[in-house]
Amino acid sequence: MKASTVYLDALTAKDSDHDASVLGIATAMSGLESFITPTPDTSTVFFGGFIALEAAVTMLSHAREVDRLQVIAELRNVIERADGY
Repeated sequence: MKASTVYLDALTAKDSDHDASVLGIATAMSGLESFITPTPDTSTVFFGGFIALEAAVTMLSHAREVDRLQVIAELRNVIERADGY
């Protein structure tokens, strides 16, 4: 579940301030590496998951005709409730 919130942090940074997207992604990656064992494939796995979540958020946003940040907030709420934060 933690990886999912890391992805959402990166998407939030990207959507809130496009100039900060690279910093947001780098920060999220460092957060991801704090709870998984870093390997040469860590960044590949991260970006694969990030791209998949990016596509899902875009699809949900268009289908529901709502702002992407609203979709991200709703996903974060579901993930945090499921993980017992």
